[in-house]
Amino acid sequence: MEPRHVFLIALALAMSAVLLLGLLRREKSGAGNIGFESVLVLAIYAGALTFQIALG
Repeated sequence: MEPRHVFLIALALAMSAVLLLGLLRREKSGAGNIGFESVLVLAIYAGALTFQIALG
């Protein structure tokens, strides 16, 4: 298995874990009126996108 595939699998697992944590701990409001899990998923996605672009 290529390292890029392992990275994407780990990324999917991390995003799933964050969303599951969001189900356990609900918030009425947060940054931009979205919960912490949405902010974390967006941050993880942006970081992964930047990392993928940097790798080429």
